[in-house]
Amino acid sequence: MLWLGFWSLRQWRWAIWRPILAIGLVAVALNSGHYARNLDLFGNPLGLTPEESYHANQVITPAVVLSNAMRNTSLHLITPDKWVNAAIRVIIRILHIPLGLDMSDPRTTFGGMEFRQPPFGTNEDSSGNMIHCLLVMLTCGLLWKWQQRPSILVWYAVVMISGFLLFCATVVWMPWNSRLHTGLFLLWAPLIAIVLTRMLNPRLVTASAAVLLLAATPWVVQNETRPLVSSKPGTTVFTMSRIDQLFRARPELRDEYQETAATLIGTGCDRIGLISNDRDFWEYALWILIHNQASHRIQLEHLNVANISSQLYTRIPPLAPCAIVTVAVEQPDPLNIQGQSYRQVAQNGSLRVLTLAPQGTVRRSRAE
Repeated sequence: MLWLGFWSLRQWRWAIWRPILAIGLVAVALNSGHYARNLDLFGNPLGLTPEESYHANQVITPAVVLSNAMRNTSLHLITPDKWVNAAIRVIIRILHIPLGLDMSDPRTTFGGMEFRQPPFGTNEDSSGNMIHCLLVMLTCGLLWKWQQRPSILVWYAVVMISGFLLFCATVVWMPWNSRLHTGLFLLWAPLIAIVLTRMLNPRLVTASAAVLLLAATPWVVQNETRPLVSSKPGTTVFTMSRIDQLFRARPELRDEYQETAATLIGTGCDRIGLISNDRDFWEYALWILIHNQASHRIQLEHLNVANISSQLYTRIPPLAPCAIVTVAVEQPDPLNIQGQSYRQVAQNGSLRVLTLAPQGTVRRSRAE
């Protein structure tokens, strides 16, 4: 946006207000619904709230920016060779010594995780962009060497690098940050194309484009979670059932979620409450399983909501659940909700089912 603003100001001078007004109106029109809901709930159109601070760095210093820049860049330098990956980690650890920071500093690392590169693979959540990252570095080097380089290209590169550093300054390091860099790589593409076509042999540029297309094939065709082709029968997006695809990324949850859904359907309840202390609750999967098995309409609603959205409960009639699912919650038995007592009748892993039945037998599955 900064680069576009500078370029537009040079092109149109004071007449720039016309395209800015048009762009602004389009942006507001597209996002007006989101802005209105955020303003109503959070008091600001962007929906900023301290509750989301676990994704933000707790401290912002030049050392933190450099630390996150190194760790984020390493996500795109993952190779199939474990020794090369280990060497990269060692280099990053050594470079953190003069910074006075631990490379797993909890103030700048999500959830107190240990810094470790994800394994090389085709998983869309953690795959890096090695070739694209190397092309960005090559482009910066060639742009520096280009003596008659247009100033607009230099400013474009400066803005792109500044955007990456701003990301490093504000967002904690996470092993799946690589997918959040996709927008930056897309914005680098035009600059890479211009610099390479101007500075390199046309045949080499054509060969580079062919390599990029070929290199993308495994991630497009044999994506780990949504493969288009596979040597194993019944494992592609064209042959797998919806439930199989639903748990493709987290197969360890399938049994406990299916057993929980079956228990809920067996109760005949049509009003189910959800209570969760797990940020990673696979709620969507449970909804699908319940609705697929139910022969009647079922209403699901969260109970005991502790975040800012709890204020919305005053606007809707309270749900009187006949069954409750708790996730990673330590609760008394019976559990009292809205003047009603609920007893646990089943447990599957971290999921517990409670009903209004005065007596219930606790069943524990193998998943626990």
